[in-house]
Amino acid sequence: MESDVVDVDSDVSLITEEQFDHYLQMKDVVRDILDATLTAHLQNETATVKKRLRNLAVSEPQVFRFVVIGAYRDTSDEDEIIFPEGEQYQEMLEEANDLGQRYQSLEPDFVAVYLEVISGQRNPISSYRSSVGYDSDYQQPIVDYQAISGSQEILDIRVPVETASNLSASLMRAIKESVRRCVDDDLEIGKESRESVEKTLEVVKEELDQMESLLEDNANNE
Repeated sequence: MESDVVDVDSDVSLITEEQFDHYLQMKDVVRDILDATLTAHLQNETATVKKRLRNLAVSEPQVFRFVVIGAYRDTSDEDEIIFPEGEQYQEMLEEANDLGQRYQSLEPDFVAVYLEVISGQRNPISSYRSSVGYDSDYQQPIVDYQAISGSQEILDIRVPVETASNLSASLMRAIKESVRRCVDDDLEIGKESRESVEKTLEVVKEELDQMESLLEDNANNE
């Protein structure tokens, strides 16, 4: 099973003349960097891809924002991207479209690096893959799980379900303590973030109910 789990935050959708002007000043250099990065991506050099994009994002954040917008626009609802209105901005739109089409395969890495450098995250998970197995010697269900940041695999485990359950519980405790700190320190949690967590908790509760039922069925079959 494979799933996308992260999206670029909303402020990337706001494109400005300043970003575009910075991009035009460095267009040839930026295109050379992106072409080399695309080559590295096609050769599966995932660490090189992230390194080159990080360097661009750190040295030229305005340019990088415009590049991310172009790639993101090509894979998302175009209405999410806000361009200035008027015929004078047609070149901006055309350039963003070209970036999106030419470097579409780099979009997950653009977003991951954007979240790292601009938003201060570390290895944001873009997607994950999972599959299942069984160890007949120890009578243990097995979980294979890989987490991907951009195009770089940052976690690869094959463990019995009890180990995976402990990992899941530790993550939930960490999430709870993060929310608790906000409550204790009177820090506001944004509405979008709060509602997203609440929605996910409902899914977790449903999954736990199904898990308990499956374990009961298995015990009854002994």
